[in-house]
Amino acid sequence: SNITVYSHLPYFSSQLLQMADSTIQAALSGNSELLNKFETFSWQMTNNGKNMFYNNFFLGYNSTGKQNSDALWEITLDTTFSFTPAFIKNHITNTHDVFLQDDNYSVYLVNNKGELMWKKELEEKITGEVKQIDYFNNGKLQLIFCTSTQLHLIDVRGIYVDGFPVNLEQDVTATPAVFDYEKNGEYRICIAAGKNILNLEKSGKPVTGWAFPGAEAEILQSPEFFRADNKDYIFTCDSKGNLYVLDRKGNERYSVNLTLDNRSLNHIYLEPGKNIESTRIIYSDSNGTIRKVYFNGNSDSVSPRKVSYRHYFTMYDVNNDREREIILLDSNKISVHDKNNKLIFSATIPGEGLNKISCATGTDGNFFAGATVSSTAEI
Repeated sequence: SNITVYSHLPYFSSQLLQMADSTIQAALSGNSELLNKFETFSWQMTNNGKNMFYNNFFLGYNSTGKQNSDALWEITLDTTFSFTPAFIKNHITNTHDVFLQDDNYSVYLVNNKGELMWKKELEEKITGEVKQIDYFNNGKLQLIFCTSTQLHLIDVRGIYVDGFPVNLEQDVTATPAVFDYEKNGEYRICIAAGKNILNLEKSGKPVTGWAFPGAEAEILQSPEFFRADNKDYIFTCDSKGNLYVLDRKGNERYSVNLTLDNRSLNHIYLEPGKNIESTRIIYSDSNGTIRKVYFNGNSDSVSPRKVSYRHYFTMYDVNNDREREIILLDSNKISVHDKNNKLIFSATIPGEGLNKISCATGTDGNFFAGATVSSTAEI
């Protein structure tokens, strides 16, 4: 016989107590903290073919007594991190890796097995989110993101594309927007920088002829590209709620004379219509009223529920009907409403300190909403 018995003790300790007699149970229960520092146990019995059995025992001990985790994998960084990890598609392995930055500005790419693929040291904190583009138009994806004063383009092996990083003239205030007007790989990269918008070719060089005169206040969300009436438009808004509808050169293409009443600090959503007049924006005011304002001046509003001025508002297609629903988070209550103000569902999460929701759809089509409870360090 050749037999191996293996146990991960922190998982097995409860079963071990059930198997033991009362004396051993008392001894183990009284020393549970010490017992959990023994992480692994293995016993192997091997027959040498001559009626002899060799017994090997192994007992692994960790003096730190690290808490047991149900994680699929864990990895330790050089220091703490506050950056939200991003899932990155890896075109080489056809899986998703995890990209993140620590508080010393180093960035890491970790594969789906928890193995560190590469690490790079940056000089600044990443502004906004990380995106991916097919820079060479060959099916291979690169990471694109901004720090305060630089535009970065890195492939999944951790190698910069030639010419990057690119130094920028002004400090970045939002995630870079990547436009491909004709779907031919000739990208334009629009970057909000204070009251200005930088428009760059995919090489990082400024676009010739770009003439945006500047906004009245700081721009804190990424510009958006949309098409209506067979015309191209670039939409942006500033922190005071002023709206700008531009052409490809940064000139005003459509004058929007709207005032965003009592606007909250949440994201302003754009919904393109069949034409420019029927295009609208959707935002929440400080009372939680969802206001829908068309570029032609018409407006509509719904009031899902009364919330505080600190509420979080977002939109997401919850039920796969190709229309985004309204999602509100205030204190510890989440509610989801359709465009007619009908409540789809609501949930209350124990604890305080929720300030944002992340939304996702599973492979089976089910919707998930996630939030972090800072007071209890729970997800």
